[in-house]
Formats: sequence, C-alpha cells, structure tokens
Amino acid sequence: MSVDAWCVFTKAITWSNERGTDGKVPMRYLLLLHPEGPCQPAHDELEAMNLWVRVQDGYQLQGWNVDTRSGGLGQETAIRVREQRDRRKRTQQAYRDRKKKDQVSLPTGDVTGNEADNEAGNVGQDEDRTGRGQAVYSSEYQNSEFDRPDEPRLPVFEDFVDPITGQRRQRRVA
Repeated sequence: MSVDAWCVFTKAITWSNERGTDGKVPMRYLLLLHPEGPCQPAHDELEAMNLWVRVQDGYQLQGWNVDTRSGGLGQETAIRVREQRDRRKRTQQAYRDRKKKDQVSLPTGDVTGNEADNEAGNVGQDEDRTGRGQAVYSSEYQNSEFDRPDEPRLPVFEDFVDPITGQRRQRRVA
C-alpha cells in the first residue's frame, strides 16, 4: 500500500468513527483525508485492494464491524457506541445517586451549640480565642486593614533556640 493510500485509509477510519457513519465517507469529505486534498490514485488503490467500494455519493469502507481475525476492520457500529455511552451514563448516574443518598446530612444553623448567645441578642457576635467579643462588620470593611480600627495590628514574636548556634532568638509568627 502506498503512503498516500495509507494516509487516506487511516483518516477515513478515524473520520468515520468520529462522525458515526459506520464506514461511509461522502465525496465532499474526501478532501479532508489527504494533506493535499482529494487523491484519486489513493482512492483507486484502496478500491483495487477491496478496502472500500464506491457508492452513490462517496465510498464505503468494507468489513466495518467484522472482526479483524476475519479480515474486517473490527470497528464498532454507531448504534452500539451510542448504546454503550448511554449505559455508562446510566451507571454513573446510579452511582452518583447512591453516593448522594449515603451521604450524612450536615447540621445547619448554629453549630457551636451556644443557643444562649442567640437568645440574648448577640446575633452576629463571635468571640475570639481570648474570649473578647469581635463584631462582624459590613462587607464594605471586611478583609481590609481597618477590620478592627480600635486595635492596632502589631507583629507577634515567639522565642526559640537556634539549633545551629544554640542562642535564644525571636521569630515573627504573625
């Protein structure tokens, strides 16, 4: 088989699989099968080798879904490909449905269990680690350097012993 015929043959199989045409290649698509456009000598060579036959408006690849051990191309039919795709979709959806059903529902609302704060009118208040109340500001001021204008932001340091020199030092942690 010539290089041109091989190029047309392999691209015809690929194109037909992508489009789901079961080996039929219409004339208007022959220009896509070779880099230089339609290549009549390659088409004739494939026809002489009985790999495809001329039909009314193009070519039909021979032995499309016949097993390769029997001399066919061993390709799946478009209907079978769609059936397999649909089966996989149903299987995947059933799996997602099972996972969704098996998920433990998470609690909603107050997860701290501190109902006394909500009842006392402290809605929107949290306590930081020191136990001091921390107001919740509008979104206009959140994530800005003025989140808590009454308290300056100072760096926090911790003492540590340098493992190489053995000297006491400080490093910034916040």
